Amino acid sequence: MPDSSSSPTPTLPAVDDVIPFEPIAIVGVGMRAPGGIDSFASLWDTIVNQKSHHACLATDPRFLRRFNPEDFEAMFSVTPDARTTIHGNLLDETPGLDEEYFGISKRESAGMDVQLKLLLHVAHEALEDVGFTGIADGSAFDPATFGVFVGVATDDFSKARARYCRVLE
Repeated sequence: MPDSSSSPTPTLPAVDDVIPFEPIAIVGVGMRAPGGIDSFASLWDTIVNQKSHHACLATDPRFLRRFNPEDFEAMFSVTPDARTTIHGNLLDETPGLDEEYFGISKRESAGMDVQLKLLLHVAHEALEDVGFTGIADGSAFDPATFGVFVGVATDDFSKARARYCRVLE
C-alpha cells in the first residue's frame, strides 16, 4: 500500500474564491418522448400518474411499421418467451420534414437520420414556444442573448440496428 503522506492532500477553494452560479432561464421548450409526450404538461402527467409507455416490440404496430420483423428474428429467438418479453419505448410518429422551410434539399432530407429530423422539429418548437417566429431578415435574432441547447442521447439506434443485422448474416 502506498504511503499516504507522500501524496498531497486535496484542498477546497476558499468560499470567497467560488464563482456563484449564473442564473439561467428555460424560456422555450420542445420535446418528444414515448407515450405522446410533447410538452411539460404531458411529461408531468406521465410522472405524476406513474405511467409506463413501454410496449411489446413483436406486436407493436409502430415497430412493425418501421422495421422488418424478420430482421429481428435472432433477437426474438434468444429465449422461448422473447416475443412477449422484449419491450421498448417508441415514439408515436416518425416526422416528415419541410425541406423548403429548413433550407434542405429533398436529396439531403432523404438521407437524413430520422432522429435529426426530429431534432429540427423540436428545436423549432422551442423557438416558437419562446416567441421567435423566424423573421426573414433576422432582426429578432441576437446571438449574444439567444441560444438553443439540445439534450440528446446516443446513437444507440444505429448501433443496435447494425448489430442485429450482423447477427442475421
